[in-house]
Formats: sequence, C-alpha cells, structure tokens
Amino acid sequence: MSKRTFKQLWTEKRGSVLVIAGMAMPLLLGSVGLATDTIQWALWKRQLQRSADSAAMAGVYAISDGASHTTAVDRDLGTNQRTGITLASKVVTTPTVTGFSNAVKVTLAVQKSLPFSSMFMTTPPTIRAEATAAISQEGKYCMKALKSTTDPSIVINGNVTINMGCGIISNSTNTTAAITVSGTAHIINATPIAAVGTVPSINGSNVELSYQLKQPDPYENKYSTTIPNPALCKTLAQQVGTTPTLNSAGYKVINPGCYKAQGSGNNAANSAFSTSNEKIALNPGTYYIDSADFSIGANTFLAVNSTTGSQGVTIILTGANPGRVSVDANADVQLRAPSTGDYSKMLFIQSPAATAGSLISGNTKSTFDGVFYFPSTTVDYNGGAATTFQCAMIVGYVINLSGNTSVQNDTSKCEADIQQTISRVRLVA
Repeated sequence: MSKRTFKQLWTEKRGSVLVIAGMAMPLLLGSVGLATDTIQWALWKRQLQRSADSAAMAGVYAISDGASHTTAVDRDLGTNQRTGITLASKVVTTPTVTGFSNAVKVTLAVQKSLPFSSMFMTTPPTIRAEATAAISQEGKYCMKALKSTTDPSIVINGNVTINMGCGIISNSTNTTAAITVSGTAHIINATPIAAVGTVPSINGSNVELSYQLKQPDPYENKYSTTIPNPALCKTLAQQVGTTPTLNSAGYKVINPGCYKAQGSGNNAANSAFSTSNEKIALNPGTYYIDSADFSIGANTFLAVNSTTGSQGVTIILTGANPGRVSVDANADVQLRAPSTGDYSKMLFIQSPAATAGSLISGNTKSTFDGVFYFPSTTVDYNGGAATTFQCAMIVGYVINLSGNTSVQNDTSKCEADIQQTISRVRLVA
C-alpha cells in the first residue's frame, strides 16, 4: 500500500458513525438493562413498604383488641404482601415510642435475581422496608355514641344544623354507614367526624375518618349514682312546701337533694320535676331523681340560682327504675355543671341501669354547660330546638339528631374545657 493510499484511508469519514455506534452499543444496552432492573427494585420497595405499613397497623389493632399482634401481622402479610416474592426475613417487635402506646414495628426484606443485574452480581440486592405504627391520642371530640354493634349509633334526619366546634365519633361497626344520614338538608360542622365503621358523605364536614378504634366509655364507673339516703327522697311538693322560697327575681328556689315521682298514672305524675309556666331557680349542688323523670315543660324558665360561674348543678337519674330527661322545645333552660367537687363538669348523669331514652329541646335562649352522660339509652335532639351548648360533652348509647334541630356548641364561654382526645392507630415511623 502506497503512502498516498494510506493517507486517503486515514482521512476517509464515510462509515465512522457505524463504528462509533457499534462501540457505544454495549454501554447503551447496559444502561437500558440497569434502568429496567432499577425500576423493578423500586416497585418491590414500594410494594414491600405498603406491606410493612399495613402489617404494623394490623398489629396495633390486635393489641388494642387484646389479641396477638404477631398473628395479626402474619395474617395481614398473607393478604397484603403483593411483591410476589417469598420474604427473605421478617422481624416483628414492640418498641417503646415516646408519646405513643402499643407500638408495633415490622421489618421486611426480599431478594430476587433479575436477568441483567445477575450477569454482574453474584448475590441479588436485598430490598428492605420497615414501618412502626402505634396508638396516638388525637383530635378534640365532644360527642360520642357508645353502641358498638352493626347498627348505626348516630342518626341524622331532617333539617339539622350542628356546629359542634369539635369532633364526633360513632362506635358502630357498620361498614356502610356507622352514622346514618337521611336526606341532604343537614349541615354537620364537626371536625373530625369519625367512626369504627364507615363514615358516609355528610354535608358540612371537612374531615371524615372511617375505621377508627372503638372508643371506651370515658365516664364508666367514675361517678356513683347511688342515692346517699333513700329515706330522705321526697316529692317536689314536699321539698318546696306550701310556701316556696323565692329569690330576688321572684323565682321559686329549689334545693339539692333526692326527689321522687309526684304520683303515678301519667307522664307528669311519673316525673320528679314536672313544670310548666313556672320560673325556677336551682340552688347549686347535686340532685338525685329516684325512679322518675326530670321533665321541663313548656314556658318554663329554669336556671342555676347563682351568679358564680364555678357553681352549678348535677342532675342524676337513678333508682330502681331510672327515669329520663325531657326538655320541651318552648322551655328556657339555663343550666351549667359545677367546675369543682365530686361531680365536676357533669350536668346530667343517667344510671347505666336505665332503659328510658331522653329528649332534649329548648328555645333559642337555652344554654347547657357540662357533660350529658347517658351510657345505656338513646339521646334525642329533636324538633325546633336552637340550643346552645358551652363546652358540652355529649355521651350516649345512641344519639339521634332530627327535625329542625340547631345546636351550637360554643367552646369559648365555658368554665372548663371538657373535650377529649380519642385513640387512633397511625404510622409513626
């Protein structure tokens, strides 16, 4: 080959692109293969993390129900471990997490060879994921329905407007509607609205939480409903006497004590307090209602006979056949609970032995400040009530909100904050 010919070949550019492409092809194929394997590793990582999250939460739910957390974790992984790879390792522990309780930590790992990376790696990479779930105390709740069957325990009907200023929760396990809603005229302004079962769509709500933990009765066995001395129980007429004491405003003054039914045969006679067209002032203290109703009729004004905010009344419905509370929609009721003493913050307490449900109404001037506690019966807020609650805590077996009820829970004017947090399972790490 002559020198001239060699020089011509050296400077020739035709076909150089093919040479360069051929030289780059292994790098290109390697990049594609590595990218494919990386995407697969990332997918397994995400699937494994979801499995760990779900298993950790299942473990916490099991502990809260008094069951085995390891059994619950295994059961959940059997259903929700979707990587399609047999676990290389599984570690389940119950660590201590500051600020939380019943923590369960689940650590998972998988390994599987992939076509491209296996050409360069003698051992496939280990994909790991871990999650820690625990019970936290969250939210501000002031309405709890305790019934924990599949029947809804909060029922909303009609043109109901509720401004709670806090959350409400149902212990119903109903997976369709733990809170029953009829129609679309309601507005329930409560944050959050929660249930052990499913919370349906509710007008006015901003946060709806389904599948929460069953909430305990916050007042169970905390307050005695035993009448101190049953022999001292008298009718209202006997307690007041033929010449009632009047306060400076001319209202009939009634003192704390034990009151029994005024007679028999009709609702009024079966009530310890059955009033209408009267103005009554209750001196601060504890009122025991023995096997009778506490009934406030139409056009009655009822208030605490004290201007001192810390002084109030507690009304306990008890006895062999505990009665109920009945407040007429045309009554003007101004009641508050005491903020000190054995029954601090408790306004109404119905014995767990009761079977009679209560009906709370009231006019636009009515205010209630304190806890409504009806652990075994239904509480109805019905009719045209436009009632103001001040830091009220409403606990009932079943709670019905119906008619044209308008409830305002003003949390800015009360003696003491009695809202409560609830137990909730959440991921903490």
